[in-house]
Amino acid sequence: MSRLSRSLQRVAARAAALVPDPPALARLSALRGEVLDELTRERAADLDRAVTAGRDAYTALAASLVREHRRRVVARASGLLSLAARLDARLPTGATEHVDDPALPAARRRAVIADVDRFNRLLGSYVRFLDLLAPLLPDGGGTVLDVASGHGCFPLALAAHARDRGLRLRVIASDLRDEYLAIGRAKGDPSVEFRALDALALRGAFAPGEVDVITCTQSLHHLDAALVAGFLAEALATAPGVLFVDAGRAASAVAGAAALSLVGTGDPVFVHDAVVSVRRAFVREELALIARCVPGGERVEAIDVRPGFVALRTRA
Repeated sequence: MSRLSRSLQRVAARAAALVPDPPALARLSALRGEVLDELTRERAADLDRAVTAGRDAYTALAASLVREHRRRVVARASGLLSLAARLDARLPTGATEHVDDPALPAARRRAVIADVDRFNRLLGSYVRFLDLLAPLLPDGGGTVLDVASGHGCFPLALAAHARDRGLRLRVIASDLRDEYLAIGRAKGDPSVEFRALDALALRGAFAPGEVDVITCTQSLHHLDAALVAGFLAEALATAPGVLFVDAGRAASAVAGAAALSLVGTGDPVFVHDAVVSVRRAFVREELALIARCVPGGERVEAIDVRPGFVALRTRA
């Protein structure tokens, strides 16, 4: 990836940030915020108990609250907003992506992942993720552990963009499946380490203070609410900084993902996976509920990253 390419990505990132949310999505988000506040008040005692009761308690509560949040949003919406809320309620799916199917040929999986990487570069997504990460880094650099890295596309891009900005980063790419990491490792960037790790068993894998920030980009939709809670708790117990970024669930995002992937690749596998990814994703208010359930969650804010992303990030 050339310096010119990375400069063009920065331009794309700045342009993307100017794209406004559709009005219906903004109104739906306001309603979700009201329901979030209501649930937080009503279940305050349960939330406080779950934080100290252990993983089984807070992961179960996270799953329950996300379900209840979705139910109440639909019940509370009226008029035209009710149509948007009911449509959103039909988006979540248990379908899996083809790239997660062990039967998919390895060459086919690599081609799909290469398309994902290309789209992220064209749309400036990696630059936007680094902009979100920068406030969490110690002056001049630090150690970043990326979890659920898959083929290592983001860690490799992060290392390159960090060099452009004069940041001295130690970047570690990790995934549960080492055969995925092997593809990224083969690209031969010595500035990125590759390590097989379980996202739900991070504490103890590093010395205290060794990792400054734990990132996870475009992978949360592979997890349900309970697993996100368990993962977030592990990350908060392992590093002072946490940044999780994923697509935000929305009908407009589903339509955009389908159109862009169809026009850009014409690959039915890529189109299917792009749509499923957005349908499986969370919205900001759901992530805020999940964070409230876990130990250390008070240090985390849930934010919208226009257009199309949501994030959990520790407060700088």
